[in-house]
Amino acid sequence: MNYYPHHIGDYLRDTVHLSALEDGVYRRMLDLYYASEKPLPEDFSWLCKLLRASDDKEREAVKEILRQFFVKTEEGWRNKRADREIKLSYQRAKVARQNGKRGGRPKTQRVISGLAKHNPDLTQGKATQNQYQNHIPITKTKEERQVAQLPSWLPLEAWQTWLEVRSKSRAPNTPRALSLALRDLEKLRGEGHDPLAVLENAAVRGWRGLFPPPAAAKTSDVGQLIREIEEEDKKRAAH
Repeated sequence: MNYYPHHIGDYLRDTVHLSALEDGVYRRMLDLYYASEKPLPEDFSWLCKLLRASDDKEREAVKEILRQFFVKTEEGWRNKRADREIKLSYQRAKVARQNGKRGGRPKTQRVISGLAKHNPDLTQGKATQNQYQNHIPITKTKEERQVAQLPSWLPLEAWQTWLEVRSKSRAPNTPRALSLALRDLEKLRGEGHDPLAVLENAAVRGWRGLFPPPAAAKTSDVGQLIREIEEEDKKRAAH
């Protein structure tokens, strides 16, 4: 993998208690994990060599990160989040191969229910003209109607699945409703949520709207995060 998603909010929540050294070691470990697409080697000396952890403090940081974020298995040290992202990358690659067999990726992604072209003369005013305006089709006549082009970052299959869920729950996929949904999804994306995870979570739960997946809940109170982590450490030490 030459790329993997880095959700800043989730990462901060899980690593706010780490030192600068530990944070740097953890990022190196994740890079190695994604680049190799397999668990980190069980051999500690070899792992430290791969991470360029040479002195005692760096090697101790490697041990601490393994303890907190990895699980030792027969295959090596596994990270649950990384395994999930790698699996998703395989799925995306499979879809890309299928598109290739069909002659390549379609020039435009198409939405189930077309969105109407924004009219600046409506009461919503000019302020409501956002970046989706260029993705909205003209619907002057039936012959001239064009299907909306979705943002390039939107996972089409998950989007269509969620729209089908809305239809089954009798939620109308009107142009206005879809425009608002795209706006909400982009807002969540800007907050660090994976659009695919948001859509899949909404579809599984039968939600008509789009909300952050429960597992990605965040808090802006760093002090509270630290207190929660300290309490968890105390519980582990007691056992």
